[in-house]
Amino acid sequence: MKSKTVILVLSILFLAFSEEARRVDPSNPFSTIPTRELLNRLETAVRAQRARIIDEFANRRDAALPTLREALSAGTENQKILVCRLLAAMRDVEAVVSLVEMTRIPDYKIKAYAVNALGQIGDRSAAPRLREILLQDNTHIGVTICALEAVGSLGSTSDVALIRKFLDNGPAPVRVIAAKALAMLGNPEVEAVLLQLSQNAEPFVQKAAVEGLGYLDSDLSRRRLQSILKAPSAGWKSYARIAIERQRIRARPTVSDRLEALLELTNDCNKRVAGWAIEEIADTGTPEADSILEEVSKGDGIKATKAERALKLRGRLVP
Repeated sequence: MKSKTVILVLSILFLAFSEEARRVDPSNPFSTIPTRELLNRLETAVRAQRARIIDEFANRRDAALPTLREALSAGTENQKILVCRLLAAMRDVEAVVSLVEMTRIPDYKIKAYAVNALGQIGDRSAAPRLREILLQDNTHIGVTICALEAVGSLGSTSDVALIRKFLDNGPAPVRVIAAKALAMLGNPEVEAVLLQLSQNAEPFVQKAAVEGLGYLDSDLSRRRLQSILKAPSAGWKSYARIAIERQRIRARPTVSDRLEALLELTNDCNKRVAGWAIEEIADTGTPEADSILEEVSKGDGIKATKAERALKLRGRLVP
C-alpha cells in the first residue's frame, strides 16, 4: 500500500507541475526577486502563487539556470525536487551530468525526480545510467518506474530484453510502465498486456496503460481507446483521446505532416488535448516547429500563452 501511495503522489506532482507551468499571468509581482529567493518562495508558495513564480523562471530562464543547477546539490530536499522539475520543464541539457549524479544518492524521492527529469530532457547520454539503475537490485519501486519510462523514451530496441524482465514480474504499476516503455520503443507484443491493464482498478495503472496504447498501431488498441471515450463513467477520457491522436499523428509520413496535425489540435475544445499538442510541437525542436509556435504565441487567449510559455521554458523565445 505504501508503494502505491508513493507512485500516486509522484504522478500527481508531475501532472500538477505540468499544469501550473502552462498558466501565465502577465502582471507578475515576482519579477524583481533574485533567483535564489524566488526558489525559496516556490518552496512555500500556495498553488496560485506557484503559477506566477514558474512563469518568472521561464522569463529569466538563461539567467536562472546557473542558480538552479547549483541548488540541485546545495539546496534543501524540497528545493532539489523543485529544481529537478524546473530543469525538466526547461529541457536543460547542461544539467544532465548533475542530474545523473543525483540518481546516485540514497534519497529515493530526489532520485526519482532526477530520473524523471533525465527522461524529459531527452539527452541520450543519460541512457547508460538509466540502464544501470534497472540492473540494480532492491531499487525503490518509484525509481524503477521512472527509469523504465525514461529508457522507453531515450533507449533503443537493444533495451527490449532489459525492460521485458519487468513485464513478467512485479506489481502492476511496474508491469504497466514496462509495457508502456516497450510500446514507446515500437514493440507491439505488449498490446495484450496494455489492453488488460487498461481495465485495472488502480488509477495509476489504468492511465499508464491508456497512454501506452497510444504508441501502438492496431485496430484492437484503437477500439479499446474508443470504448473508453464512449463509456459514460470511464476514467482518463482525455488521455484516451490523446492516445488516439498520438496514433493518428505517428502515422503521418513526414515531420511537417505531423506538425500540421498537431497545429490543428491546438484549437481543440479539450484543454488537455490542446495543451498536449502544444507541448508535442515544442518538443519537436525543429525550426519549423518553433516558427509555428511563435506564430501561435502572437495570438490571443490561453493557446497563445501556452505556446509562449512552451518556447520560453525551452529557451527558444526571448521574453
